[in-house]
Amino acid sequence: MHSKSTSAAERRARGRLQLRFTDPELERQFRLGYRVAARIWIRMSLIVALSTVLGFTVIDHWLLVGPHLAKPDIWRFGLQLPLVLIMLVLTTPRLYLRWYQPAVQAAAPLFGVGTVLMAVEASPAQLPLVAARLLLAAFYFYFMIGLSFNAALRTNLLLIATYAAAALLGFIAAPVATYSLFVLFCANVIGGAGCYALEYANRVAFLERRRLAEVATHDGLTGLLNRAALEEQARSLWQHAHQSRLPVSLMLIDIDHFKAYNDRYGHQEGDRCLREVAAAIGTAVRRRPARAVANT
Repeated sequence: MHSKSTSAAERRARGRLQLRFTDPELERQFRLGYRVAARIWIRMSLIVALSTVLGFTVIDHWLLVGPHLAKPDIWRFGLQLPLVLIMLVLTTPRLYLRWYQPAVQAAAPLFGVGTVLMAVEASPAQLPLVAARLLLAAFYFYFMIGLSFNAALRTNLLLIATYAAAALLGFIAAPVATYSLFVLFCANVIGGAGCYALEYANRVAFLERRRLAEVATHDGLTGLLNRAALEEQARSLWQHAHQSRLPVSLMLIDIDHFKAYNDRYGHQEGDRCLREVAAAIGTAVRRRPARAVANT
């Protein structure tokens, strides 16, 4: 039965929970639910990012005067600002579920590289100030834009690698680069641990919500829908059939002589019989795209 196999997958997931469920359908449902719930928060975070980019523009032109501002403005207005605006557009309901995740996994590393390029162009006196933005970017990638732990970690490792490469090529003084890289490493340890713990907790909560929903809507013995859940499903299936102009079939199945069987062989054998009948019916109707099996 579908509900039984799903329950088994959930039990395995609880026993050895990692940041990916082994059951593909369980993983798909978790990711979809998380993305839907996070859309408004992500949109607000991108507005914060837009304000931050513009705020640093004002501060840079006010405090970091000199010839070293021209090229950073290229990366700021030619790369980072367009990326944030594109991501904002992709958080609209019509585009979000299909396009946001693949786009942000490409945009986040590009934004991080832009931050490194701005640090490379800074003067020696300005470099420590500009490089401090790498810490903001690291925490932002871990917590603010809806990246999974693995995607955020990949993005931040690229950020560290790009900064280290700039130092090895001589664009950043060794003492400043060494200090900044150590601070960036520490920030990633802290941010990565927090991001991992948060995603882990979200996955545990997802499994618990599913368990409670299953208890509320399924019969504990057979795993079939209970009466209340059947009534809800029936309304949904009826509306779907009406809109799609599809026929609706209803089957009522009774087990002949079940009471005599239960009295003769005992309740445990009776329960086993009910489970096997339920499993057989569930297997038979599983091939149908829209179906519901209930124990009433």
